Amino acid sequence: MSQKTLLDTKYYAKIAPLVRQNEYRDLMRVYEKEGKLPKRLEIGGMIIDDNVNLNHWMVPKEELENIANQLKNKQIRADHSDSVYSIIGRVEDAWVEDNKVFYKGEIGDEELIKKVLLGYVNFDSIQLYSDDVYCANCLYNNHKQESEAKITNINEPCPRCGNSELVIKNPQVVELSLVATPAYTTAELIPLGFKASLDKALQGRFNNVSNTATEITPEDFILVAATTLTIASNVINMLYSFV
Repeated sequence: MSQKTLLDTKYYAKIAPLVRQNEYRDLMRVYEKEGKLPKRLEIGGMIIDDNVNLNHWMVPKEELENIANQLKNKQIRADHSDSVYSIIGRVEDAWVEDNKVFYKGEIGDEELIKKVLLGYVNFDSIQLYSDDVYCANCLYNNHKQESEAKITNINEPCPRCGNSELVIKNPQVVELSLVATPAYTTAELIPLGFKASLDKALQGRFNNVSNTATEITPEDFILVAATTLTIASNVINMLYSFV
């Protein structure tokens, strides 16, 4: 199974946290206390598709391959900031599946790594620019020529029809950011490798415990933490996608 196939949303559902949030947080504290949190973390997810987003713009599906190619090796930032201090990683690969652009990359910011692993930071966002912006209604519904549908002020509705939805052609990719609120509601980022192996180890242990007890005791949890630390030690320095 290729790494690209692993970025399927159904695969993501399988590696979502499988333990109660407070227990997961406790285990993360164990990792932090023992200095076992990764210095670098692989992340991946869907970044853009051909639908109209919450900012009322979209890119045609024929532009997605271009976006994926440009996205490779671009910076990963926090909140689309232009500051050098906001650069937290790099996109390693990007591709198109089912009219969606997926990516895989790496971040190296300690605080954001913890927030991603704890599920506090869940979304990503792409920053684009273009000189070729058109009114979606004029271009697609009223069948205007591009020269007639072109928009010069993207902050105002179309002067011809009053519509606010835009079509972006020939987009140029600036960067990818981790954000609190995405323009694409399905643009979720997933921590790869470390969190997947941690979740699998936890779930296996908790399943065994649930067969013999109705509650997980502190001793059980300590054993889970110790077992998981051992299992995860092989992926701390070299993260990989969980298969």
